[in-house]
Formats: sequence, structure tokens, C-alpha cells
Amino acid sequence: MTNGDLPAAQHAALRRIAALATAKAPAADLFGAVVREITTVLELPRGWLFRYEPVAEISVLASVNFPPFSAGSRWPLDGPSMAATILEIGRPVRVDDHSGLESTIARRVRELGVLSMCGVPIRVDGGIWGGIGVSPQGGELLPVRAPDRLAAFTELVAGVISGAASQDRLARLADHRTSLSRIATLVAEELPAAELLAAIMAEATRVLGASAMFVGRYEAGDAMTVVASVDAPRFPVGSRWPHDGPNLSALVYETGRPTRIDEYSEPSSRLAVGIRESGLGSAIGVPILAAGRIWGIGCVAMRGTGPLPAGTEDRLQDFTDLLGLAIANAESRRRTRRLAAEQAALRRVATLVAEGAGPAELFSAVADEVARVLDVAAVWVVRFESGTTSIVVASRDDADLPVGSRASLDRPGLAATVFETGRPARRDENERSSAAAAEVAVPIMVDGRVWGMIAVALRSSREARPAHAGILTSRLVLSDASAHEVESRLAAFTELVATAISKAQMHDDLRTLADEQAALRRVATLVAHGAAPAAVFDAVTAETAALLGADGVMLCRYADGDEITMVAHHGPAAGELPLGSRIGRVPGFAELLGARAAVEAPVTIGGRAWGLIVPYWRGGQPPEADPEPRLSQFAELLDTAIANADSHDQLTASRARVLIAADEARRRVVRDLHDGAQQRLIEAILTLELARARAPSTDPERDSLVADALEQLQQGVEGLRELAHGVLPRVLTNFGLKAGLTGVVTRLDLPVDVDVPAARYPAEIEASAYFIVVEALTNVSKHARASRAEVRVAAEGGVLRIEVRDDGIGGADASGHGLVGLEDRVTTLGGRFELKSPRGGGTALIATLPLPFM
Repeated sequence: MTNGDLPAAQHAALRRIAALATAKAPAADLFGAVVREITTVLELPRGWLFRYEPVAEISVLASVNFPPFSAGSRWPLDGPSMAATILEIGRPVRVDDHSGLESTIARRVRELGVLSMCGVPIRVDGGIWGGIGVSPQGGELLPVRAPDRLAAFTELVAGVISGAASQDRLARLADHRTSLSRIATLVAEELPAAELLAAIMAEATRVLGASAMFVGRYEAGDAMTVVASVDAPRFPVGSRWPHDGPNLSALVYETGRPTRIDEYSEPSSRLAVGIRESGLGSAIGVPILAAGRIWGIGCVAMRGTGPLPAGTEDRLQDFTDLLGLAIANAESRRRTRRLAAEQAALRRVATLVAEGAGPAELFSAVADEVARVLDVAAVWVVRFESGTTSIVVASRDDADLPVGSRASLDRPGLAATVFETGRPARRDENERSSAAAAEVAVPIMVDGRVWGMIAVALRSSREARPAHAGILTSRLVLSDASAHEVESRLAAFTELVATAISKAQMHDDLRTLADEQAALRRVATLVAHGAAPAAVFDAVTAETAALLGADGVMLCRYADGDEITMVAHHGPAAGELPLGSRIGRVPGFAELLGARAAVEAPVTIGGRAWGLIVPYWRGGQPPEADPEPRLSQFAELLDTAIANADSHDQLTASRARVLIAADEARRRVVRDLHDGAQQRLIEAILTLELARARAPSTDPERDSLVADALEQLQQGVEGLRELAHGVLPRVLTNFGLKAGLTGVVTRLDLPVDVDVPAARYPAEIEASAYFIVVEALTNVSKHARASRAEVRVAAEGGVLRIEVRDDGIGGADASGHGLVGLEDRVTTLGGRFELKSPRGGGTALIATLPLPFM
């Protein structure tokens, strides 16, 4: 083809393109024909037609002999290239060397070996819509006039291209409408919240060509909480963004209209900083309206520096309008379900009232029903006592305010406000929990006075968690329950509670009296059956703890001076203050026991002060405002039982003193034998040995007599040692239990494994432990037919635990003289004795001796 033939070729090409346009060929066919005709007329092997997208990309719509840039491919405008320069300057561009250009498009062109390329813009409705580019084969340069000829030819087909572009735009508009139709169908089908939100987000980002999108719900007008998020990692579901400046969310909330911010070079709020740090530039927010009021915001954004296309606001508003409709529908359904659930809950509570349920059961049921129906973060039912104290009688989902928690009504707070005014009250901040927002309380009125209140903590949006794919599924409603709504709904529950309180309180008082009488009968039965004092004292503390709802109870007896002795301890601190502990008469029992509260009442026997009974509460406060009068009354009823048990205790103590005195007498005997008779015999032996050495004799008879005398004296010493060892070995007195028992074991023909601490204990404890082990091992050697035995001694929990076990034939007789004597010794010292000896299964003797409080 010669230059002279060019006009004719152009006209022929134009006629073919016009014919396709007249026949209303699809846009893709028309764009392909334009590229083929241009490359043919210009006698160039490669050509492509592309469109600029809103997301800093180009879409290739038609291509000839340019495989990487085939129709349908998308390429980012991430650096200098022919396409990027055309968009920037709006004029034809020629590039004869791609070696210095760093962008995805330029690098791909270099890989193809293409050296020279030119392109011209395609304008539609006054704006740059796309472009056409051509290039020669391989490393050849374009002819000098190629850009002008391409521009001239493009101008000739501009009308056809514009029509095709308009057709393409109509197709995209149709896609938008189709997408909205799909979403509307889902809304009509009442799709679950998670699926609906996911569908809206997917359709909106695809149709709008946005890089990221999130949906937020307004919280009391001062913040926005993200409830759905796509490709926006700095805006995860549940994150909260305050209105701390003129940011996108705040402007949409204030104006109720769509808002656009195309540049975030100097962010003035946390939201703006988050958008910039996400690599997002232009952002658009539109309001989400539900039931005629603003619910939240839908926001789309673009990465890079280019702005979102004009008209994006209106197209995004189409999607958020459908979302608002879904929210309003969900709210209507929620109200219907809520009313039904509330009526069912009230019927269940009313049934309990009619059946005469006790206060504890009723209050607990009310708290459960309120928590379930209102879906709040926490619930408390509170009683006001004597106009000075509030006490929690039911609690749900708040470990910091359990049942029994007390607070003074003199301190400012919800309880004080409700008590003083007799009206509902609200606190907008919950300092103790980030999961709860405002707190609301409604009074319980009984016989015209404020008896107490029901309080709830409204749930905070920060508590919410995404279910999947960045979508929040907890609530697709207008908002959490408002304070006013909660007040009106709580009122129905408080009326039922007030109706039941008088009746329930009467039943509670009768039940308390019955419980006290039953407790007294159980203690009196123990005394009548001759139970040990320790068992009676344990029963007294256990019954008192049950009646008062205490965590623990101590029973103490006055000792000499300013001390008291622990005679019974029921509760978690029993290991810290075991039986026999002697402590000073301190006024602060609560601090001593690590408790929140403690109350003491005197125990008087025969007109004299005998001791104290002290209940305490570690996990909370006493369930009664002032338990001391009731405690004192119950202590008076227990006086007779304690007096009888104390008499028995004194007898036991007398026996213990006799036992200790006998052991002390044994120690004196051993000491006298060692320091007296034994010492003299040893001196006699030494004297005879010395005499024989100094005066040698030739008289065999005399030598025989001296030898016999020495042997008799030596046997006498050994006999005295054996006698002393049987009474109480001196090594035990001097070096302790471990040394004493080691000496015993070495004289046995039976292998014995010994585990005894080297610590020293009181003399009476060491002596008793020694006799227990010696008697047990003697029985093993004589009767058990065992191959081995073991001795274990350990101090734990305020007692010395002694265990002697063997692998013999078992069947030991507990009524034997030796074992009965051991049991008497152990019980006399206030300990416990246990014998396990099944036939064929070996024998285990276990004794515990109380250690004095150190």
C-alpha cells in the first residue's frame, strides 16, 4: 500500500466500521474491528484499545497481535508508561525507549522486545475515556508520522467509539441495576444478617470498582463501630472510631448526606489516619437510613491517589438504601419476637410468685429472665437495708458483684440515687467493664417505700465479634436497647417482684426459724450420744456457717492472758489457723482471716465468758445487713451443748496432762539411769581393768574371778541400756524423732524404709510418735510375716501424720492391748487413729497428732 492509497483505505475502513455500528454490533466486536482496521491502514502489526478504570487500572477491550495485552486483561497504572502518560497529559504520546520506565506495563513491553510505541486518547463526553496504541515489529522504530496518522484516524472514528463507549456504559448501568435487583430479592426473602451483609458488600465493591468498603453503626452520635469490612484491615469488625474531628463518619452523621474526601495528606482524626495508613486515598461515605432515622454509614475507598468517579455517591446510596430497608425489617421482626419473649418471661416469674417461691429462688429467676429477655451485659437485683446499705440478692454475669456484695448508700451511685428519689436512674459510663456501656436501674416499690431495685448494664458494641468473612452477625437492628426502653421493660418485672416480696419474706422468716431449730436438734443429738468434744465443736461451726451463709466459722476459747485458743474451725482458712492455734485477742478478725467481713459473738457458760464464735465471709458480704443479733441469739441456744462438750474436753485435757507427765517421768528415769547406775557400773569396769593392768597376777583363779566380774558388769551396763531404751531412748530426747527411729530400725531383722524429717517437735509429740512406730514395728516383726515395712512421718496441715505399712498377711486385731493403748494415746492428745488391715492385704496404721500453732 502506497501513501497515495491511504485516503481510500481509510474511507474503506471507516465504511466497514460504520456498517458494524449501524448493525448495532456488540461493543467488543466494534472495538476489535477498530483496532484491526487501524493496524491495517497504518501497516503496523500490533494494536490495542483500552479503557481507564476508576481503580488506577486499564482494561484492554480489544487487541491485535499483542498476546500479553489481550482483550479482558487488566493492568495497573503503577508507574510511567504510555497509557499513564496519555491519562496525565490528555494528548498523543510516543515512547521510543522503554528501558528507563519502571512500571508493570513498561516491564512487560520490554520483555516482548518492543522498542517503540505510540498511543492517542479516546475522549467521550469531554473526558478521557481510554486510548488506542500501536507498535511495529520487534525492535523497529515507528515511522515518524505514525502518531499523527493514528490521531487522525482515531478522530475519524471518534463518533463510533463514543457510541460504543456509551453502549458499554449502559451495559455497566444495567449491571448496576441487576445487582440492585438481586440484593432487593435477598432483602425480600429475609436472608440472615450475615449472608445479606456479605452479598451487599460483594456486589457494591464489584459494581463500583472500589478497593475497600466497610459498614459502620453509629453509637449515641459520638462514634461509629464497624459491623462489616471488606479489604480494609485497619477497620476490623468491632473496631470503634470516635467523631474526634471533621472526619467522613462525623460529617455524614451531622449532615445526613453523602460526603466525599479525596485527599488525606493531613489527617485530622483517628478515622482519617486509619484511611491513610490503609493506603487508601479517595473515600466516599453515604448515610444508612432505617425507619426514617440515620442508623450508620456505608463507606467505599480507592487505593492510590486517583479520586473515585463522579456519581459514585448515588450508586453507593442505592446499595445502602436496600441495607436500610433490611435493617428496618429486622428491627420490626425483633420487636415482635421480643414482645413474645417478654410476655413468656413474665408468665414464668408470675408462676413462681403464685407458687410461693422463696426470695432467693425468685430473685435468681428474675435476674435470669431479665438477662435473657433484654440481652444485657449484666443484671443485679438489689435490696436496701436500714436506709444505709445496699446488698446484692441476685447477680448475673458480673463476677465483681456477686450475691452478698454490700455498699453504703452514702456513696454516690445508682443505688443511692434510686433510694433517695424512688425513680429510675441511669449512669452513662461503666468504669468496671469495657464490655458494658450505660447502666440503668428501676426501683422496686413495696407498700409505698423503696425496697430495692433491678439494675442492668447495657451491652457495648465493643463486645461484638465477627462470625466469618469480616461480617458482624450479632445484631442487624437500629441500635441496642435505649435506656428509656429498658426502663419501661424493667418496670413490669419490678411490679411482679414487689407483689411477691411480702409473701416471700414471711415464708423466709419461718424457714429461718425452722432451720435454727433443726440445727439445734442435730447438735443436741451429738451431745446426747456422747460425741467427742471436737465432733460437737465441728458441728457447731458447720451449722452456724450454713445458717448464716458464711464461708467459714471459728469457735475459740479464752486462754490465759490475752490469747484465745482455736477449738473448731470450719471453712477455707482452717489450714491457716488449725485447731490448737493460739492467737491474740485482736479486734480485726476479718483482716486476720483475709475475709471481706467477720462478725463475733460471745459464748457464755455458767455466767462466765467462755469464748467467741466468729463467722466470716471471704467471697462477699453477709447476706443479712446485721447478722450479729441473730448470731448472738443462736450462740445463746448453743450454750448447753458447748458446756457439755467443754466438760468432756476438760477431761480429755486432764488425761493428756497425765500422759505427758508419765512421759516426763520416763525421761527422768532414763536420765537417772544414764547419769547414775549406768555411770557407776562403767566406772567399776574401768577400775577393774586398771587394777588388772597395774597388778599382774600369776594366780589363775584370781584372773578368772576378775574376768567374770568384768563380764557381769558389762552385761549389767547392756541391761541398763536396754531398760532405758524401752522406757524412752536418750537419743530421742537429745536428737529427735529421726535419730530415735533410726536406732530402732537398725536393731530389727526386717528391711524397713524410713522417711522421717529431721525437724524437732514438742517432747510429748516426739515421744508419742516414737511409741506408735515402735509398737507398730514390734507387731510387724512378731505377727505380720512381712518381707518389708515402711515408716512415713510428715508435718502437714497443722498435724504430724505417722504411717507404718507392711506387706504381711494383714488381719491385725484392733482390740489388742498394744493397739488399744496406742489409740488411747493418740485420742488423748486430740489426734486421730486409723487401722487398715484386710486379710492378705498387709497392714497400714495411720495416726495424726495435732501440732501447736507456731
